[in-house]
Amino acid sequence: MKRIAEDLPSEGGHGGMGMSDSDMGMDMDPAELEKAKPFDRAFIDAMVTHHKGAIAMAKDELAKGKHAELREMANDIIGAQTEEMARMREWHEAWYGSEDPMADDDMNMGN
Repeated sequence: MKRIAEDLPSEGGHGGMGMSDSDMGMDMDPAELEKAKPFDRAFIDAMVTHHKGAIAMAKDELAKGKHAELREMANDIIGAQTEEMARMREWHEAWYGSEDPMADDDMNMGN
């Protein structure tokens, strides 16, 4: 079974949508994550970036999409992944004693 991204026009690998692999949090080499120490910190950093990409894609759907089902799913993605990012950032600060290096002004991307 082909992945959905393979069916989309590509601009930078994962279906495009005007986003680079880095923007979508898809540029990390899985081997790098396996070697990362501490692993949990690297995982959180990668997932926050990945979630930011998903939120950006969902916002594109809301701006350009026509199907109510996809728009509803886009809203669900924005809400759930914004919440997950907040939780991961709290853990990052609690466990590693520093502000999340992935934090920026778009923390509230769901708003």
